[in-house]
Amino acid sequence: MNVWRGAWYLAKHELVRARWKHLIIFVIIGYMLMFMIPWFSSALKGEANGVEYWAIDFITVTILPVFGFSATQYYTRTWSGDIYTRRLAYWRTLPISIATIVRGRVLMLLLNGMAGYIVFFVLYYVGLKSLNSSVDVLHFLMHAVVLTCVSVIFSMFYVYLELGFSSKAYFVLMFVIMFLILFLILLASFVTGNSLVLKSYELIVEGKGWYVTIISLLLAALAVFTGIRLIEGKLEKRNFYS
Repeated sequence: MNVWRGAWYLAKHELVRARWKHLIIFVIIGYMLMFMIPWFSSALKGEANGVEYWAIDFITVTILPVFGFSATQYYTRTWSGDIYTRRLAYWRTLPISIATIVRGRVLMLLLNGMAGYIVFFVLYYVGLKSLNSSVDVLHFLMHAVVLTCVSVIFSMFYVYLELGFSSKAYFVLMFVIMFLILFLILLASFVTGNSLVLKSYELIVEGKGWYVTIISLLLAALAVFTGIRLIEGKLEKRNFYS
């Protein structure tokens, strides 16, 4: 079987198995919108405070990238059982190559994530427009593409950790990464006195949108291509049974 055809079959199988867990994304979207709409609207009007600036960046960078993971079923017993590693070990007993497993996981991530991004940004735009009539649909569309690309870049790194390490190690690493991201965002907010997410939107409004959007798309494509290669290399060396 062709690698990508096998990957599509694997991704489709896992997406079907998720069933009601696909609804989790709506809870995440609702949570983000509850904060992001009023905060970003205030930032656009120049009425945001320092907390809202860094909070916008932190929520965007930490929650948007996990949209594609929302229907993952294997983290209910992270400490008592390494369920995802056992799943990988099972797949390796079947005539399924590592390349197929990796591409299948990435396809599942992108398909699940893109559906969530479309719903989120449509509702986000409607909410922002109701509070701030100056929001232009083309500018916001470019902004949405940029944030989606940034999310894909981060999510590919998370997939590398997810597939390359045990569930316990993944859990600990994610906590460390969250604190590191928080520290860097606080530092950037203190130095610039602004929100990086807001700044990227302002660049688009200033007429640099096409440059920012194209660069973001290229970086996201590079992250997916490089990420797949790195994950395959990691899994080739990983012991699923220790």
